[in-house]
Amino acid sequence: MTTLTRNCCLAVFAILLTACGGRGDPASPAGDADARNRSLLGDGITARELLPEALAAARAWAPDAELVAVSTRFASGPRQSFWFYDVQSPALGRCTRLRVQADGEVDNVGTGGACALMPALPADFVDSTVAWQAAREAGFLPGGAVHLALHDQREGVPGAPRACWLLWSRQDGDGPGAPLHGWCVDPASGAFIASLGGGDGQPLPGQDGR
Repeated sequence: MTTLTRNCCLAVFAILLTACGGRGDPASPAGDADARNRSLLGDGITARELLPEALAAARAWAPDAELVAVSTRFASGPRQSFWFYDVQSPALGRCTRLRVQADGEVDNVGTGGACALMPALPADFVDSTVAWQAAREAGFLPGGAVHLALHDQREGVPGAPRACWLLWSRQDGDGPGAPLHGWCVDPASGAFIASLGGGDGQPLPGQDGR
């Protein structure tokens, strides 16, 4: 085979590879599934996707920093453009809030002031996608402004106080001025625990992101 013929064959082969997926690797079923999930569950990041970055920033703020709450607001699904991570320093008796955005930017948006210490969350809590699915299967009706919060729930659920993934939405209420509903999912197992009801359209106890 001449050099010219060999080069032409290589060029044609490269074009075929590009047309079939760039590097010639077969399409990954896992990648396809992830793309489908993103289309169904929305763009953005889940609560755990940039958790390492949040924890690194927390330790930079205070070496003994503990995670006590994870939250987001006005979401349309379990993925969101940002998440809040509330952390505390037992040694200092202070708390602050970190905001992590989908582009990886981490900002300390809290006061860093004195606070009442809360039970720390386990580092291996189930992701927001798991909590969302469990609440949906239990009857949760998401609206256009869903609030998701993982924290120590002090009342209204079996075994309280206990850690809960709480999901709630005005779409899920019983009408103007009627109680809102909340849905508690176990952050350790991902199992639905109980539904809660607030009063007069007010957030449920503990639904302030803490």
